[in-house]
Amino acid sequence: MRLNSFHLKIIGLILMIVDHIHQFIPGMPVWMNWIGRIVAPIFFYLVVEGFYKTSSRRRYISRMLTAAVVMAIGSQLLMFLWPNPQYPIFNNIFLSLAFALLQLTALEWTQTSGRTELGSVFILLASIGGLMSEASLLGVASVFIFYTFRDRKSSLIAAYLLTILTINIGLDLTALPWAEVFTWDNLLYVNYQWMMCGATILFALYNGERGYQARGAKYMFYVIYPLHIWLLYGISCALVS
Repeated sequence: MRLNSFHLKIIGLILMIVDHIHQFIPGMPVWMNWIGRIVAPIFFYLVVEGFYKTSSRRRYISRMLTAAVVMAIGSQLLMFLWPNPQYPIFNNIFLSLAFALLQLTALEWTQTSGRTELGSVFILLASIGGLMSEASLLGVASVFIFYTFRDRKSSLIAAYLLTILTINIGLDLTALPWAEVFTWDNLLYVNYQWMMCGATILFALYNGERGYQARGAKYMFYVIYPLHIWLLYGISCALVS
């Protein structure tokens, strides 16, 4: 079985909705969060692919930044009109992906221009922005890996696995004794971000093709992402009121 970009996008959207149902609806099983861990890597992987395959990088970046602003304004307005402190909206993957595109732009410009010092400043600023967004360190690190090893899939998968595991174990060790890091309670119910490693199965199956490209299909993510977040927030408001 081989997967194209459209297949990956559909898988990401479905698992994203499952993950966010767990986030906003009380009493949902934890396994919904487990499978949701591979969603962000899918979209960061696709944004790197899109960076190379888009007909206009400027429009791509502008579209993502616009989506991030609309998402932020819409979420703040919704939380102002219907406060729900128990289930706030902190989600804005558009912002993380926008910084990822700026990070990619800075990386490529530095490489092609040879202006290492100025390029390093641009890379640093874009990375800091990514660190301050929803995806944080794992998102920024993933973009570096997907950019660096884009044409070497085996190296990409190996570097991604090593990085994700190192970051998660390192973060655990700042709060837990070594012996507690690898307990089932911690790995399955406390810090299960390591399950992001599961995305490598999809990376391995990806065939590099764009797939289904019906008119308007590329805007599907821009519409579904905010609408399902806002709908689930509204449901959570109704349930806890």
